[in-house]
Amino acid sequence: MKNEIVRYLNKIEAEYHVKIIYACESGSRVWGYSTESSDYDVRFVYVHHPDYYLSIDPVGVGAKRDVIEQTPANELDFAGWDLTKALKMFRKSNPSFLEWLYSEDVYIERYDTAKAIRKLTGVIFSPQTGLFHYVNMAEGNMKGAERGSDFQVKRWINVLRPLLAAKWIEEKCSFPPLNVQSLLDEVNLEDNMNKIGRKILAREQGEVKEQLLLFRDYAKQEISRILTEAKKSSEKHGDYTDELNAIFRKTLKKAWLQQE
Repeated sequence: MKNEIVRYLNKIEAEYHVKIIYACESGSRVWGYSTESSDYDVRFVYVHHPDYYLSIDPVGVGAKRDVIEQTPANELDFAGWDLTKALKMFRKSNPSFLEWLYSEDVYIERYDTAKAIRKLTGVIFSPQTGLFHYVNMAEGNMKGAERGSDFQVKRWINVLRPLLAAKWIEEKCSFPPLNVQSLLDEVNLEDNMNKIGRKILAREQGEVKEQLLLFRDYAKQEISRILTEAKKSSEKHGDYTDELNAIFRKTLKKAWLQQE
């Protein structure tokens, strides 16, 4: 499948006249709970030719979109951001982009761009932004899980992962691992909740409804507590726009100008 994915990424490059500088797998396959029927969620970052940016209409305005989306087959989903969008999202400590950046399944990585961005993660990452992102995700996914009358275990995996990610950030003030098993191994949980979490991850349906009710009540309490604490934070961050502009310009030169 990897060869097919790379071939399609090459097709996107030719069709849109861009250079893909980074592409990775996202979603359940890197979170550690995919199944044989899981989709491949391919996420990538690209740059246009320099002339594209030398315009009175900036990228992201009007017809000059800063995203590329393709779904060539039922099991393949491609979504990419222009490097300018990716760097602006990174400047805001966007957790979705950070998950791309730290995926363990990388299809393409060129020009040392991702490496340069990762070096800034320690100073740009905002624990408060991460907490709000993952706690709100856990809360939203819980509403979806509760709509089902059958209490299917698989629905609660999508509550477990963001809740553990939020607890990691709260405990360690750093960006969390993507793999749920790693989070379960290292995040402080009550013994009972840890056992239930492992059953959820293993999709052990069985006689688990009563335990899922316990987990639901625990998750609700933790979501409320973490949100309250996150709102008290008053983070201050420096402005790293100059460094990000330098990464953008250096990537453009490596991707296009050095080839002309």
